Amino acid sequence: MEAVREKRGVRRGGPSVPAMPLSMAKVGETVTVQAVKGGERVVRHLATLGFVEGAAVRVVGQAVSGTVAQVMGTRLALDKATARRVLCAPGA
Repeated sequence: MEAVREKRGVRRGGPSVPAMPLSMAKVGETVTVQAVKGGERVVRHLATLGFVEGAAVRVVGQAVSGTVAQVMGTRLALDKATARRVLCAPGA
């Protein structure tokens, strides 16, 4: 899996939908992973946790320190910096 430097928008069969960091998603919202930013090691680590392109992620909680997300049936806590690396589009 290759690292992504910048992702401006996401195509979903129509106009481009801007990608947003997982850290900006609202509690209860389900989003779809579009890309993961960062070096190869970070991208690989997040992929082993289930944060891969096309994965559905439900935001369970948000706090100043980070995000609690459910991916592939598992709840995970990500610090704010890591949650900003996961770029998502609304909906699943």
